[in-house]
Amino acid sequence: MIYVPPVNAKEFVIERIVEETPAVRSFYLAPRDGKIFEFLPGQFVLVFLKDREGNVAKRAYSISSSPNEKGHVRITVALHAEFTKMLFAKKQGDAVTVTGPYGNFTLGENLQEEAVFIAGGVGITPFFSMISWASERMPQKKMALFYSSREQEHLIFLKELGKVAEKNRNFRMALTITGETCPLGVECFRRRIDEKMLRDTLGNLSGKQYYICGPAKMVEGMIDLLETLGVENTKIKNERW
Repeated sequence: MIYVPPVNAKEFVIERIVEETPAVRSFYLAPRDGKIFEFLPGQFVLVFLKDREGNVAKRAYSISSSPNEKGHVRITVALHAEFTKMLFAKKQGDAVTVTGPYGNFTLGENLQEEAVFIAGGVGITPFFSMISWASERMPQKKMALFYSSREQEHLIFLKELGKVAEKNRNFRMALTITGETCPLGVECFRRRIDEKMLRDTLGNLSGKQYYICGPAKMVEGMIDLLETLGVENTKIKNERW
């Protein structure tokens, strides 16, 4: 069967690969024709790969780089199942087919409304794009990040997030590990995100826009918690897998 790429497909070259943790890698993708598409922080792309038999599979990945970065887009991927094994086998200089950007899971530009991000594991990827972009373009916008993982190997971008927090007084974050000790030199909670953690960090829970991204069970649990605490459903945006 002959593979026919999507009409809007572009060939991207893997410009650089960064091992964020043993189980997570970032791939910097540069368009072969040099024409990068515009995207909003929080959007995703589809990546197409061929297996050894010539069959084509595709997966969606949030863009983890900021639109302020030029010449490339970055996706950050956790090793999981066959598709990511094929992607992890790629080397610098290899090509992949990409379409996009897609999605409405994007950051609102209301400067008066605090953005609250709740991430599980690699669900941090769209939020890192949002936080990086907003810290440069809208430094007066208040933002709070709750970042949870069962294992510390899936906590990524900690140094980068720390630098953002140092420069941007309007950004604060709370880290929590549910299954292990905290990473060396990092302060974190040792429990799931709960009412006390939210109230101690945010104070009043109303008047804010909430964004949740992570495994489906975690996202559903957080939506239930927020609604139980009186947050309107219209103030909760989510993306899950």
